[in-house]
Amino acid sequence: MASRAHLLLLLQALPAPLLALTPASFRPTVRFQPQVAHTGGLGRHPSLSCPRQRRALRVRAEDEDPVTNFFTKIFGKNARNDPEPMGLKRATVEEFPDLWPPTQELGEVLADDPADVRVFRPLLKQTTLEFQPLLLAYDADRDGWSNKDFRRQMDGSYAAVLVGRTSSGTVFGAYNPAGWLGYGDFRECISAFLFTWVDGDTSKPAAKLPKVGGPSMAILDQSGKGPQWGPDGLRIDLDSRTAVSRLGSYYQRMPGGGATMFTKEEGNYADVTSVRIYVAKELSDAAKNYEPKFTQWG
Repeated sequence: MASRAHLLLLLQALPAPLLALTPASFRPTVRFQPQVAHTGGLGRHPSLSCPRQRRALRVRAEDEDPVTNFFTKIFGKNARNDPEPMGLKRATVEEFPDLWPPTQELGEVLADDPADVRVFRPLLKQTTLEFQPLLLAYDADRDGWSNKDFRRQMDGSYAAVLVGRTSSGTVFGAYNPAGWLGYGDFRECISAFLFTWVDGDTSKPAAKLPKVGGPSMAILDQSGKGPQWGPDGLRIDLDSRTAVSRLGSYYQRMPGGGATMFTKEEGNYADVTSVRIYVAKELSDAAKNYEPKFTQWG
């Protein structure tokens, strides 16, 4: 028959939920042990009695997180400073600008940019379209004022910038780094943003409103629907020629704290008089070789 000492050893090895089901008289006694503060969970050592030494240990413990430790073990201590650790090239903002959040810096217009593109070209700084000649892929007045017309023209496209105008004169727009496919998926795009000239004066700087709360649901690409940024950031219904804008949840509010891209009189709803969408004249290799994945329906 097992002795009480043997039973205690077995009980100490039980998980907490199972241990809670055992009689209290059989549970091993846990004596209180004072916790050591600010040492990364390590006990105090005589050599760490100096506050400076304890502070250095704490900083080192905070810096060396599990991901960093794993990365260091795989690639070595100097890998973080190596642009190509073990031949693996790092992604840079110059090569993959749409992997980074939007910048508030302004870019330069291209020499052959037409007048309509010159208005918004500076806002495309640090995007796939920054240095790309653009063409007008969809014009509601030219191609049709309906969601079906929009889908016919734009499904299968790559990165695009939309520019519209409301009946009050507000000039607004948005950047879509992923384009449209019409499969009903919600695109994750950290580089997506909205912009607006509320008073319609495009000679002034525009309000540029980046995605907030991470990249999720930046673009809602729903079959048969018009262009949409977030559930409520900017939604355009071409059938009714209306637009809805509610800022703060998925896209940053206006500089003054306003929750709409439109005028105070329009509020969150506006009648739209113009919608144009521009894309690059030359598709990138990524766009040419794009194949839909089944995970887009997930």
